[in-house]
Amino acid sequence: METFSKGSRWMVGRESNLKVWHSNWTSKGPLRNMIQGPLTWEANQLEIREFLVDTGWDWSKIPFELPLDIKQVIQATPISLTGRGKDVLAWSESPQGKFDLKSAYKLAEGFDAESKFESKWIWKADMLPRIKYFLWQCAHNSIGVKACLARRGVVEEVNCPICQEEAETLLHALRDCSRVRLVWRKLGVKRIHCAAFPRALTHKSIQRIRWERPLGGWKKLNTNSSVIESSGMAGCRGVVRDEEGIWIASFTRRIGVTASFEAELWGLKDGLMLCSNLNISSLVVELDAKAIVDALLNADYVNNAISLILDDCRLLMTRFSRLQVNHCY
Repeated sequence: METFSKGSRWMVGRESNLKVWHSNWTSKGPLRNMIQGPLTWEANQLEIREFLVDTGWDWSKIPFELPLDIKQVIQATPISLTGRGKDVLAWSESPQGKFDLKSAYKLAEGFDAESKFESKWIWKADMLPRIKYFLWQCAHNSIGVKACLARRGVVEEVNCPICQEEAETLLHALRDCSRVRLVWRKLGVKRIHCAAFPRALTHKSIQRIRWERPLGGWKKLNTNSSVIESSGMAGCRGVVRDEEGIWIASFTRRIGVTASFEAELWGLKDGLMLCSNLNISSLVVELDAKAIVDALLNADYVNNAISLILDDCRLLMTRFSRLQVNHCY
């Protein structure tokens, strides 16, 4: 029973009577485990349906200021547009959200598929103590880059202050930033090969990718999502164009802490909602995530872990007279 409780998670409905603090309904487990100190009787009894509003979450129901990282987890929890009132229990250890003995056994045995990097060798290495300490911090992802600070709630902006191109993660600061690459080149290191820095491909093929206009009378929606590996922070964006390639509308969303699959669905949901509000009747949807396309087009695909947002996307798709969903690279 303990293993089942640990591996299961509730997908909340709009009439949910789950407890905000004590039920397991977020991707990080019960919220009570993420805070310290006593709660008032009223706070202990707060149910999710009382915490919900049409636009998302009523933060005034929380009698104190929530840490940013907890807010980000809550914000990324989807709420059904379909009006589904009942809560659904999903098995969080399975990609399909269904219980299976293999994953339950691994959970009971304490198996961690994403085991921590073994860093004991660092202290035995023949190098200066300050270098050892720096490597140890890198191994535990505790360097003060912006992505790490955002995870702790210290800052909100995560873009690299040097290149302003990508989020400042540890790998970006040490390897991927355009300025950092220049430093490596001047040091005579053109390529870095190790377990963390994958080898360059020895054989490659080049395929030219470009945006293709839809047929006359159709509009095209392109969406994209991304997740910062170190913090789990996700975002999505999308753009709608007409048959001449002229911009019609666009959107962005800072989702919160979630996985890449869910982030792609967030982007699709927001894009379909935008197109529906624009009264578009004929729509082409282009996604670079083939797994999402397959899930949408396969009526038999069931995944309890993402059923809320997937059902919303399927419902929104019915609002268009003509709809095409395509995979693009």
